Amino acid sequence: GVTAMKRFVQSWIVLCVFALATSAAADDDKQQQVSAYAAVPLAEILDAVSKQTGQVFFASPHVPENVVVGQLKAKDISYSSLLIILYNNELAAVRVGEVTNIVHASRIRQHPLPILREDDDSIPEYEWVSRIFDVKNGPATRYVPLLRPLLPQMAHLVADPASNTVLIVGRYGNTKRLGALLEAMDKPGPTQN
Repeated sequence: GVTAMKRFVQSWIVLCVFALATSAAADDDKQQQVSAYAAVPLAEILDAVSKQTGQVFFASPHVPENVVVGQLKAKDISYSSLLIILYNNELAAVRVGEVTNIVHASRIRQHPLPILREDDDSIPEYEWVSRIFDVKNGPATRYVPLLRPLLPQMAHLVADPASNTVLIVGRYGNTKRLGALLEAMDKPGPTQN
């Protein structure tokens, strides 16, 4: 009885120590993975991009001081790369006059974004825009439930029945993709005899 109980307690203690050691080793591995993509000061990145482009940046006081940039070095980050980094950190850039504002992506729709009716190759894929598409066949409202799931939460999609248009606020590359889908779906229906 007592000897069996002692062995059971000893075995249980050994198992607990092993489990703790295994957990600590896993935490060390996880910490090494996280440190490979350590956060760097956003101001450092903005300074580097400003030197390359001449753009003036202003970061909202509500954005984090540090962002994760993956394997890029601040000096090697282009404006297009900056937009991707911002997107991956739930941030966005919006140009207002001579200043590019860095804001939380959840607030991007409240800023004056470029309004587009056709493609513009000078706009980076991750730049936020307001894009208007004309619907030629049938009501524009039918496309909203089809396209909405393809947009991130911070984007916007609405149909205007009066003008029979669809407005998409989102990253330029995504609005182009959704526009291509809209065009492919906006075909005349079968003729009735």
